Amino acid sequence: LECFWRSFTIPPVKFRRGYTMKMLVSWTLFILSVLWTTSLAEKPVPLPNDKHQRVHVGTMGHHRMRRQALPRQPIRITPVYDDTINSLPAGNKAVVMDLVKDMMSYYSTRYKVNPVTMPIKIKRHCAQVFPALSNTTHRACSERCLATTCGVMMVKAKHLKACYSCPTTPPQTCTSGTGSEGEGAGEANSDLVIYVSASNTGGCVSNANTLGFAAACAQESALDRPIFGNLNLCPQHIGSSDHKRNRLRGLVLHEVYHILAMGPSLFAYYRDENGTARTKRSSSTGEPNLSPKFMTSTVLGFSFRDNSVYTWAESVVKPMTLSPWTTAPGGQSLATYVMVTPKVKAFVRAHFNCPTL
Repeated sequence: LECFWRSFTIPPVKFRRGYTMKMLVSWTLFILSVLWTTSLAEKPVPLPNDKHQRVHVGTMGHHRMRRQALPRQPIRITPVYDDTINSLPAGNKAVVMDLVKDMMSYYSTRYKVNPVTMPIKIKRHCAQVFPALSNTTHRACSERCLATTCGVMMVKAKHLKACYSCPTTPPQTCTSGTGSEGEGAGEANSDLVIYVSASNTGGCVSNANTLGFAAACAQESALDRPIFGNLNLCPQHIGSSDHKRNRLRGLVLHEVYHILAMGPSLFAYYRDENGTARTKRSSSTGEPNLSPKFMTSTVLGFSFRDNSVYTWAESVVKPMTLSPWTTAPGGQSLATYVMVTPKVKAFVRAHFNCPTL
């Protein structure tokens, strides 16, 4: 599956005798699982304060650098556990920590990234942002900064950049906060911080079948790769039985992929194999354009307001009407969205032995 950051790679798989088909089927099912979402996971889109985060983290390189030139290393994932995890029964807490440990091992052996070279932090939220006074290092806030969240969790002071506030009247001389609004130490030796929670909120309440959900909160400014995310597991579905543990194991792997790449707030940041952005960026902001629409859409299983995410190019995800769409009652016309990046198309065509897909 083609991911959007230029530092992403999947190392070649060397099959042992007798395991070729097993491994091939496992990879196939995993890739298809992130394309066709299940009913066991809610797909939230980050709030505007979350999804617009792009933070300088000192990675080597520039937007024009080519992917092949970057020294990629196994991704380093750091989990941060919320009080809702610590308050679980001891057995359930142990299950969550074991599953997160398994997830970290899984991705570290399959994903390589251009490593972050300095402690990673997240910009504070603002009541109002001064775009003209903001940059990749600071987010200029009107008068004061707000409490900063990542998904359903409060961001720890350690991970916060200093509050950078500016008066609303001239002269607009901005100041960097001190004390509780000062600069945090950040997370060193890490490429991705995942805030892990077990909050009974969102889809955990509205849909009894939802096991959990996840989304990215912040991206680094050079390569657009997510560096903060939130994984929330619905507490009522956490348990030590084999049945619950096995369901959660698959869910955790699935949901972390939404933090890494598979989500509408990230589609506009997908890049090709050379590291070139697939979606056109604004010459003034360096960002894709926000959708001008004001309506609710569902794309690849994600529901969101169109004006809450960046508009991606149709070379990434495009609308399509399938007609006739064969169903038990007969042929129908199905309006849907499909991912159409070259490697996704090549994989699906080969899998189904259908060169016209």
